[in-house]
Amino acid sequence: MAWIGFFTDRNFVSGAAFKKQIENCFKRLDSEAIKEVYKKYSSKNSKGNFTIPKSKKSEIRTALEELGAFLESSQDEDSQLNHLDKNQDGEIDFEEFAFAVQRPWPLEPWACSLPLAKLLVDCLPQRTRNTSQHLRKLDILTEAEIQEIAEGFAFGLKKILKQHNEDLSTSKYSETATDNQSSALALKFQANGPESSLGDLSDFHKGLPARFGEQT
Repeated sequence: MAWIGFFTDRNFVSGAAFKKQIENCFKRLDSEAIKEVYKKYSSKNSKGNFTIPKSKKSEIRTALEELGAFLESSQDEDSQLNHLDKNQDGEIDFEEFAFAVQRPWPLEPWACSLPLAKLLVDCLPQRTRNTSQHLRKLDILTEAEIQEIAEGFAFGLKKILKQHNEDLSTSKYSETATDNQSSALALKFQANGPESSLGDLSDFHKGLPARFGEQT
């Protein structure tokens, strides 16, 4: 089955290109942003509906790339466009385009298995278990505090990814592994440790090494 990917056949990127990749992620989550891009490349058909003719391969490819989605260069382009054209009417309507843009990347289930939400909570200022109080504190975070939270999250994420990398290099895990094998592997990266300590925002640095070890 043809696949519309986000990082198809591309090496790891950094700098401005990486920042653009992150910005495209937010665009794919924004229905208005998707509509705006689609409007640029679509035109009215004989029925008065906005579509992109499937024959306009370059326009379709460019529209997808503006949102960080790509046609597989290793697969036949026509077959991919046929897959994209769900009703096989020779045109790509908005729903078909949005589906291609927002279709989950295969790594997303794996990413969802990582303890990222738990890690983020450990990076936030916590003094009580009262949800409303926590939300009020988040509402008044300063730029400096947000920066410190982001740095703490990056520190923990680095630990998680390094552990994952080490386990992959020493296991028989592969793309053909079963769901159960993948789930079992993912469980290894879930943080285990004492509950987050209470205190000021600056205290989160003290708690992270306890969960993930000292930074290396």
